[in-house]
Amino acid sequence: MDPQLRGHLATSIRIGMSPADVAEALVHLVPYVGLPRVMSALRLLPGRGEAVDAPAGDDGSA
Repeated sequence: MDPQLRGHLATSIRIGMSPADVAEALVHLVPYVGLPRVMSALRLLPGRGEAVDAPAGDDGSA
């Protein structure tokens, strides 16, 4: 899955999406594919930096 996912992430960046845009799209997938898969994808995202960090004080609980 990694090579395929890396390709999709690279293509998204190449066509003009910012890493923050891609990260936001991935976050919306959590209810459908689960947090572990989304976290794996976010780790593969180049330039993820602060774009994927939770806001201060947000522990992610619902």
